[in-house]
Amino acid sequence: MLNNKYKYDHLLRIAVSSNLLSLSLRIRPKPKKNFKGYIVDYKRPNFKLKNLNYQKILNYIRSINTKYEEIILTKKNFILEGCTTNLLLVKNKNLYMPKEGFYPGVTLKFFQQHLKGRIIKKDINIKELGNYDEIILVGSGKGVVSLYKIEKLKWKRKQDFFFKKMLNIYSKYLNSIKYETN
Repeated sequence: MLNNKYKYDHLLRIAVSSNLLSLSLRIRPKPKKNFKGYIVDYKRPNFKLKNLNYQKILNYIRSINTKYEEIILTKKNFILEGCTTNLLLVKNKNLYMPKEGFYPGVTLKFFQQHLKGRIIKKDINIKELGNYDEIILVGSGKGVVSLYKIEKLKWKRKQDFFFKKMLNIYSKYLNSIKYETN
């Protein structure tokens, strides 16, 4: 039974296979400022489908503090996605996302709908990241987060204009949702 006086902000995960039904409910962690990214050369098998075959991803996640760090997956030096997020990059006031190689998450789909035609799909080489002003992480677990730096690539955020704009859009949407608690 839910309490009407309490504002819930939790993550519900449901996983089903031929011999398993797994439910988990956990409090949504609040991302910290100065979020760091770590580059890993790995592409999920069957990246277009959410699946239970992600032990390697879990091992990467266990190696970081997910409140202020994200693993960024690449293949052949091209940006794909975060372990728990999709990536949106800003260059010259334009918004970009990888062309392929990522799972299209719910939060990414939300922004594709709300920013119709404003997100350009492009192959993004890690050698070109210095040309990008912002990297924004979006996902149902983290919400909208501005990446501060990727030390290995000597990349550092130059501005956070699009991040603030997207966070505002997302927050307004979440606050507009009415939950039934009966």
